[in-house]
Amino acid sequence: TEGVKAATEALQKKRVPWSDYLSKLASVGVNVGGVGGSLGIVHAKAPSTEELIALGESLNGLVEIADKKKRRVFLLIDEAQHLATRPAFESIAKSLRTAMEGIEATKPHAIRTLFTGSSRTDLATLLEHRNAAFYRSFESQIFPDLGRDYTDFVANQLESIGRIRVNGEQLWDTFNEFDKSPYYMQQVIRELMLRRASNLAEARHMVLEKIVNSPELAARWDSLKSLEKMVFRRVCDGEALYTNEAIKELEGELDARLQPSKVQGAVRQLSKRGLVSSQGRGEYRNEDPELLAWIRYRGLIT
Repeated sequence: TEGVKAATEALQKKRVPWSDYLSKLASVGVNVGGVGGSLGIVHAKAPSTEELIALGESLNGLVEIADKKKRRVFLLIDEAQHLATRPAFESIAKSLRTAMEGIEATKPHAIRTLFTGSSRTDLATLLEHRNAAFYRSFESQIFPDLGRDYTDFVANQLESIGRIRVNGEQLWDTFNEFDKSPYYMQQVIRELMLRRASNLAEARHMVLEKIVNSPELAARWDSLKSLEKMVFRRVCDGEALYTNEAIKELEGELDARLQPSKVQGAVRQLSKRGLVSSQGRGEYRNEDPELLAWIRYRGLIT
């Protein structure tokens, strides 16, 4: 709501100091921190009726002003999967959908909305489940991983803007090492641009140090059961889970008999935690590059 109000004031050419805007966000309990840039809601309470009404009114007000100026509204909601993670957020999601449907009914094409998120599992819960607030309201699209052209672009930018030369092949290897996570590439770039690292190897090492020494990641790993850890490692390595050979290998690690249903149960738990997501046809992918980097450099995975 504060973001929509700030956009409205900007459209009206009112000066909005960033310090005021950020203080408003801080007052509602948004906390950004941690190695992975995790976003947590400090006071995750259900919004009041007045707050829900304010959300709809502010969105309608922005659309009205934009329409007068022959403009359209593009609403980007990042990490939107959080709307599906707690019951306290259900009323926000429903209120948002009601507001957007009302605008679409009276002013078609006046607003376009893009949800982005880092957990495909939770986004699917928000958008694709029959009882979800935004069921059949959005088209879902999985973006492909960034490729070599991305790291080549980064290398060119480092040289042209910062006069920092890096080996393109080594930068690509570093990107793969961090499971093709743009977030960690940004961390590496930051260390180089701020001159805290004199070369790529040193920047990579500094970012890895932050990950490896994270007590939060250690706690995240320790909270998993033995089978969940094994399944997560296999997903990260791109190995099968349900073949006869895979079951035998898991039985060997557990030193116990194992039914496929147990593996399915472990996958469900990992999905609920946002650690893996389904690719279809019994295939899964890692959704937590941070944890993958941690277990890799702790020697818990090849």
